[in-house]
Order: sequence, then structure tokens, then C-alpha cells
Amino acid sequence: MNPPPDKVAQAQASLPDWVARHALGLVTGAFILLPALLALGYFLPPINHDTAAILVISQRWIEGERLYVDLIDINPPMTFVLNAFPVLVAKATGMSVPAALTFCFLLAIAASVMAAWHLLVRQVEPERRLVRLIFLLLLPFFLIVFPGENFTQREHLMMIAAFPYLLLAAARSMGRPVQPMLALAIAVTTALAVGQKPHFLIFLVMIELYVLWARGWRAALADMVPWTALAVLVIYLVLTLTLLPAYWREVLPLAFSEYAELGEGSPLVTALDSTSGPTLIALSILGAAAFFVSRSPLSRLLALHAAAMALSNILQAKGWPYHIMPAQAGTIVLLAVLMAEVVERLLPRPPEAARLPIAGLLGAFLILTYYSAFMLKPPFAPQRSYAESPTAMLLKLVKRDARGGRMLVLSPGIYPFYPLVLYARTQVVTPYLTMWLLQGLYHDCEEGDPLYREPADMSPSERKLFEEMGTILAERRPEVVVVDRIAGIPRCHEAAFDYLEYFLRNPIFAEAWQEYEHVSTLDRYVIYRRL
Repeated sequence: MNPPPDKVAQAQASLPDWVARHALGLVTGAFILLPALLALGYFLPPINHDTAAILVISQRWIEGERLYVDLIDINPPMTFVLNAFPVLVAKATGMSVPAALTFCFLLAIAASVMAAWHLLVRQVEPERRLVRLIFLLLLPFFLIVFPGENFTQREHLMMIAAFPYLLLAAARSMGRPVQPMLALAIAVTTALAVGQKPHFLIFLVMIELYVLWARGWRAALADMVPWTALAVLVIYLVLTLTLLPAYWREVLPLAFSEYAELGEGSPLVTALDSTSGPTLIALSILGAAAFFVSRSPLSRLLALHAAAMALSNILQAKGWPYHIMPAQAGTIVLLAVLMAEVVERLLPRPPEAARLPIAGLLGAFLILTYYSAFMLKPPFAPQRSYAESPTAMLLKLVKRDARGGRMLVLSPGIYPFYPLVLYARTQVVTPYLTMWLLQGLYHDCEEGDPLYREPADMSPSERKLFEEMGTILAERRPEVVVVDRIAGIPRCHEAAFDYLEYFLRNPIFAEAWQEYEHVSTLDRYVIYRRL
């Protein structure tokens, strides 16, 4: 039976009021719940391979090996200090180390979003509702969904710390009071994140120069925030000089002499590549609009944040996707804020009358953002294809042959080994996680150069590695050895570099190698097992 006509008319008349009252809340709730649900996918394997390698070093450090003596890696100490926290959480709770890392990152993201919400609502944008909402609903997207396979990278952690810091800087530049404990917590956490890479200092310098320009030197110098961040970084520097002298004396020279030779990038090539180039063009236009049209502290600081992280990417000169990720996120958030500022001026007054337009605009923009991101990077593609990945297939072989013991890896790459090491709970026996030192030492081949140098012609660093590998194989006797057939080293006089052939020239290595037999070959990886 059809309802009476007057009832239909009454329902239709009341529908817009209900929508106007609840649409904004529904949009807000949906785009808070969606990234929260998607976050659960990061508990599935695989963990990011770079992060896995850092976790392996942090784990070995906690278990008693000496950082930069028994464990050689070019990352600054803060990287391993921060990654020690999830290792300790895993030990305390019984969680796996990858799950503990994901858990810690999600806690950090929740704290970042809550701090940003507090600052935006109370200090930075109390009057502009659309600006506030679009920023706060994009933040979970860029901190949870956008990183994808780069979730837990160092740049990702820098993003988590940077957004609250730039909002704090916006409040400070306007002279608005912020709770001292909140300001102190943001300053300390940002300084710790900056300590992961020297390139991240650009962010702090650019943000603080803006605050100095906006407030004047007297007010800026009396502000505790930059001095707190500086104090944390100075203490960190003093502690590393005192407690980890090998990093400065031995590892950094290797980083400059050998690691810097890896890859074919340069700052100019990186700036003009297919991801950095478009980002810089968009950022130039939007940055000019922020400084000369919008002039709001929020838009200006977003522009400076994106510019600082774009410059960090260029100076690293590798062109790796996660290096440009913070600049991309900052540029899109800047675009959204500038658009919201324009639309805000056109919305009807009083504010209650604008609920429905705000909900519609906000929902449309966020749907477009998620749709574009999912088209370019389908969500959780590595997780969905993990069962057929090299990591999963190697994991089966290593679990069978290593029996939870030790493993030696001769490869130029971190992938697929270090997710595998964490999942198989094996131990890596070498101080170097990859053969990057040999890659740097043999990065070019000139006329007359040998394929392999004789021990008498080796540099001290090469001679040390050459001899150590023989001692490690003979004394630590790993259950499994994995050799990568692609050395990542250019051919020399038409001959390919072979890691196994290179180390078998060491008599100690060659004698110990007699205990090993070939058991499997998986694509480019050859697996040997101790008899």
C-alpha cells in the first residue's frame, strides 16, 4: 500500500533538514574510520624491506653487538635508537618485531593527529571550519594510506612529526599561546625525527626562519620551542661523539667514499625526474599563491614544509620514491588548504547554513583524493601478492634449511632478505647487511683494472671485509648461505663480478666452504646449506 500523499510530502520536506544536520558528521566519521580500518592491513606481511634491515640492526644491537663496530651501516645512530623501541615492545609483549613496529607507528600517528586537531581548533584556524576539516581529514590519509609500501620508512616518521610542528609554528608566528607541555612534546619528538638524517635539518631551519621573520627576533629568541629542539640535537650529537666514535672515525668516511658512489643520480637529475619535477612545478605555483595571495601562516608554512622536504630529496640525490613522499604530501595538503580558503569566503552565512555545502565539497574532494591514490598505487598490493613474492618463497627454503639458526647473505640488495630474516627469526652473521661496500669499491672499471683486486692491492676497508668474511664463515658457521647471482656491479672487461668467486680466493673462506652444498636456486638467488 502506498503512503498517503501528505505523508510523502512531509518526508521529502524533512529530508534536507536531516541531511543538513548530519551530512557533515557522516563525512567526517567516514573519512576517519576508513584510514583507521585500512591501517590494519599493515599488520600483514611484508614489512618494508629498508625498515626491516634497520630493525635487524637494532635487534642485534639490543642483544649485545656493538653499533658501528660489529654492525656497519651508514644510517645515523638515531635511526637505530628509534627502532629499538618496537624491538623492546616485541620483547615485552611477545609480539613479532614487524607487528610491534606497526603498532608503534599507529600510536605515533594517533598522537600526531590529536596534536594537530588541538592546535588547529584552538590556535591556528578556530574560525575557518572548512580549512580545519580538510586539513584534519587529509592528515590520516597521508599518514596511513598514502605511504603504502613505504609505511614505516624514515621519511614517513618525519611526516608524522612534521605536521604538528608546522602547526605549532603557525600558532607561534601569530603570537597565540600554546600549552607549554604540548609545545615541549612536539619540539622533542620532531628533533628526534630530524636526527634520523642530516637532510631533515632543512625542515627545522626553514620553519624557524619563518617564525623569526613573522614575530621578530626578540619574541622568537624568547620562545622555548626552537631552543628545546636545538638542545635535543646537541645532546644527541655529544652522545654520539662520546659513545659511538666509530661512526665518525670509520663509518662516515666509508659513506662519503664508497656509499656515495652507488647509483647514477645527482641533485640535478633527481630534481628533474618524473616525480620530483612535477612536484617542484606544482609547489612553485602553490607556494607563490601561499605567500602572495593567501598570506595565511598555515599555507605559508605548508609551502615551506613541502619545499624543505623537496630539497632534502634533491640533496640525497638517489631519486627513491620515499624520499619525495613528504614533499608530495605537503604539496597536496597545501593545494587543499588554498582551495578551502577560497571556498570558505564564498560559503553562505551564518555558519550553520553552510553545513551541507561543506559536507558536499569535503566529501567530493576526499573521494577524489582516495580514488586518485588507489588508481596510482592500489592499496596493499605487496600484501596481496606476498604469497608469490621472492620473500615468501625464500622464507620457505630458509625455514627448512636454517632451522632457526644463522644465515650469510652475499647480495647488493636489502630486499628480499630482511623481511625474511625477521619472519624466519634467523640471525645474520655479517657486520654489513649487504655488499654495498664492494659495490662502491668496484663501481667502475677502467682499462687495466682487474676484475678482483689481489689482497696486497686492496684498500684497508676492502682488505678488512675480505678477511672478515673468511673468519665469519669458519667461526660462526651459518646454516644457510644465500648468494645473489646479480652483483649490482658493472661488468669489467666483459666479465661479471661473482661474490662467491671473489671470497673463495680467501683460503680461510675456501676451506670453510667445503662444508656447504647447493640445495636450491630461486630466480637470481642460489641457496647453500651446511652439511
